[in-house]
Amino acid sequence: MHTTWWSLPGPAAFLADVIETVRAGINVVIGLPEHIPESLRSVIRSSMDDGERLSFEAIDVSSEKDLDPLGILFSRFVSDRRRRPALTCEDLCREEAFAGKLVWIDGLSIDSWLGWRAFIEEYSHACRSLGIIFRTKICIVLRGELALQPPKEDVCLRNLAWKGKVSWYDIFLYTSIAFRNSALPDLVKGTAISICSKLALWDPAVVDLLSQQDDTEKIFSPNDILKEISLSRNWYGDSQEGVKPCWHNGSLDFVDGYAQVHSALLACLPDDRRVMNRLWSAQVGVILPFVEERRIELVEALAPFLKVPFTTRFGETIKDVRDLEIGHIELQLANSDEGFDWDLLRFVGKLREMRNALAHGEPVELAALESDELMEYRRILKPFERNFVEEAGSFPFS
Repeated sequence: MHTTWWSLPGPAAFLADVIETVRAGINVVIGLPEHIPESLRSVIRSSMDDGERLSFEAIDVSSEKDLDPLGILFSRFVSDRRRRPALTCEDLCREEAFAGKLVWIDGLSIDSWLGWRAFIEEYSHACRSLGIIFRTKICIVLRGELALQPPKEDVCLRNLAWKGKVSWYDIFLYTSIAFRNSALPDLVKGTAISICSKLALWDPAVVDLLSQQDDTEKIFSPNDILKEISLSRNWYGDSQEGVKPCWHNGSLDFVDGYAQVHSALLACLPDDRRVMNRLWSAQVGVILPFVEERRIELVEALAPFLKVPFTTRFGETIKDVRDLEIGHIELQLANSDEGFDWDLLRFVGKLREMRNALAHGEPVELAALESDELMEYRRILKPFERNFVEEAGSFPFS
């Protein structure tokens, strides 16, 4: 799914920013928090236009014994290794064997970054004397805390940080794709997509884990899975206090301009209701419209049996049948002499229960969405469809 991830609007824009920076002949330092999809390097490599004739070279400096960047690059790219007493970035730029490449540097530590930081600043200054075609562009990846220590920008050096790059629409699209082959009923599926999106916020790994669950109940009650994510990332443990939410460790990011704490960290905090609030918010956006659409269908189908004016228990008088709420419809059907089918009464009652739960800030349980009344509501309403068809064009709303 990670290839799909980098094709979404927000991630794709970040990817394009990196690629366009390189194409402009500018070296780039990419600041990443921990726990971002590992496919960034391969996607950038495959996205580069072959017509640019850039040779892509990746170096994991964590396996290099030599901490000197110049020494590493000369050893890697200059075959005759002409060793002068003091090699410089200008010397490296003049080497034909080093020209026209894109060099990806990863695996930096606090110790090795000190040398590479000085190198990339000096190298970027030396690049000014070369034409864009002949320059070798260097991409340095800083992860976690190192991303908080970017070098000083220059004409030929730019810092790009993965911060606030994912919008709610990105994660919603990603989640929708993850569920595209799901056999879940429409209402359950739509609610599951909304829940996963709301919990993941910016993190596709949360979507991947939740969408692969065989038991849909785990999506509607996700705390155990979220806690597993938190423990696997060392955000929270039985013998330690939770980490402070921050961007560099991946437990905080900005979504649509607002700072948000990762749901996995929140799930480990005692008495914190934010995960439940996100569940509720996700359900509101799917279930309330469903309830309202069914209310309208009920009014249209049952208009001959609904009476107005109708006085509510609060003393309000409703004069237009279209303004009757689910509870009003349920009450009139229950007290009607028409002898309505129990399936219809239970269906309307289920709609009222779901609406009331959400109105009081409580998430709806999966069992309610999977009830027979909701699964078969079209069958339940079918006998009344004729009422609506016969009255089309002259529907008695008052």
